[in-house]
Amino acid sequence: MILETIQEVQRLLPNTILLSSDKITQVGQYLSFNRFSKMNSKESLFEFKLYIAGYTLDKNTEGVLILCDEFINILQDNKTNAFLGYLASLILVDDARLITHNEGLYIYAISFSVRLRI
Repeated sequence: MILETIQEVQRLLPNTILLSSDKITQVGQYLSFNRFSKMNSKESLFEFKLYIAGYTLDKNTEGVLILCDEFINILQDNKTNAFLGYLASLILVDDARLITHNEGLYIYAISFSVRLRI
């Protein structure tokens, strides 16, 4: 169930790489699966973070912020019933923020959760 949910999220968020390290050093969009919890016998909650890393020119973060907007729009456009094979699904964007910047590489994190009803 966890692997299938991660694959469905990656289907919704094209060009994301499943994060395999605790340090981001390159430009890209990285997906991190953070938590699974069983809410009751029919509902499950999955928590994710999407990290968007990009270099900027003259400290202009516009390019990275445009990508953040695009991904938030994708998540909100697919807010309900975007997952195949489930009675219901709900995607909630919890938070979006700059988490670090180092030598021109800005990294933003978008936290979101997915609720699935079987």
